[in-house]
Amino acid sequence: MALVSILVGSSTGSSPAAGLGSYVQAALERAGHTVVLLDAQAIDAASLLDGDSSDPDVVELVGLVEASDGVVAVTPMQNNSYSGVLKALLDILPHDALAGKILLPLATGGSNFHASALEYALVPVLRNLGAQQIVSGAYVLDRDIEFHPCEVVLAGDSEFEIDSVVDAFAGSFGSPTGEDDWTSSVSARQALSLLRDGATLLDVRSDAQEPDSGDIVGATVVPKPDIEERFGLDVGGRVVTRFEKNSPILVFCNGARGSRPVALRLEALGYSSVRQVRGGFQALLAEQHGSTFHVNP
Repeated sequence: MALVSILVGSSTGSSPAAGLGSYVQAALERAGHTVVLLDAQAIDAASLLDGDSSDPDVVELVGLVEASDGVVAVTPMQNNSYSGVLKALLDILPHDALAGKILLPLATGGSNFHASALEYALVPVLRNLGAQQIVSGAYVLDRDIEFHPCEVVLAGDSEFEIDSVVDAFAGSFGSPTGEDDWTSSVSARQALSLLRDGATLLDVRSDAQEPDSGDIVGATVVPKPDIEERFGLDVGGRVVTRFEKNSPILVFCNGARGSRPVALRLEALGYSSVRQVRGGFQALLAEQHGSTFHVNP
């Protein structure tokens, strides 16, 4: 099994980012991996800010990161940027410290306004430190991270999303390249054509069962919490066949953020032909009614 370091870009153990780091640590340990949680509290503030490479705590942190097979970077997002604490942790690493490792970027924030900063602010910095194998990450709202006496719990769709990206991250250690973390996609037109040829078109919108939400003719509605029950995981955790594992499954939500975790989870359950629908529900609706819908590349 792998050695994973989790870098938490927060100075307090009660922050949402620290809670998310603890949740991921527990999930990876349940999967059999060895996990070390690294945060700024373990290092003298002056040594951290000055990048003092002679400080024993700095030496230990750098050594653990360099010895790791994978690294999870967790940060609160503020003003569309990752935290200064995470920056200080990354600044003490050698320029190629992340080379040859599998990376999982995660972020927390007070609103979805900061969600895109995960890709355009944090990921480039990880690449500058040598990271080439970066698994698709996730952004979690602060309010979805709940501290309980013995554990951290994620509310709403956040639990499903984080479990899915952690599964993809953990599964990457079995691949020599660490690639295939993003599932492939099809256009709305291709999706409807494949539906007519027998593919399963899967509607995972949270409001799909509400009367005024609209629908795509022929789509199968499955709420995200029911994915494992409907597609092959029994109560004992054993994977059983309920659908043909190589039959096409086309997943759509209101956007990629909603469909991607489901696609990743289906792949983890053994389905080999899972695709997301570009543009999601609105693109399919426009195609169904013969109107035009533009999807950003």
